[in-house]
Amino acid sequence: MTYLMNRQTKPRFLVHSVVGGIFVVISMTTEWLLMWPSSPLHQYFLFHVEAPNLWRKIHALPYILAILLGDAHQPSGFGYLTGLTVQWFSLGVIAAYIASKLSRSFSPSDKAT
Repeated sequence: MTYLMNRQTKPRFLVHSVVGGIFVVISMTTEWLLMWPSSPLHQYFLFHVEAPNLWRKIHALPYILAILLGDAHQPSGFGYLTGLTVQWFSLGVIAAYIASKLSRSFSPSDKAT
């Protein structure tokens, strides 16, 4: 079991997790700015609905999870925020993994040719 987390993969896993956490923080901040009544931009987005509508389309799966955990007329706020967190953390980890693979493929090799 120790071969799964050796010295090389542990820092990479930590970096990927931190990037996933950053994605979650950015998504929660964007959620607050676009959707919540306490947002300083709430009045603006009442009349300019393109960005909130796009945000709702992106988060269809977390909203379905909220309906499953709550009710169709009163979705669960906890279920929605949990789904939002899982969705953006997963996307952040995948983006960090792809970026690390791309950076390693473009780095100069250690072999002398």
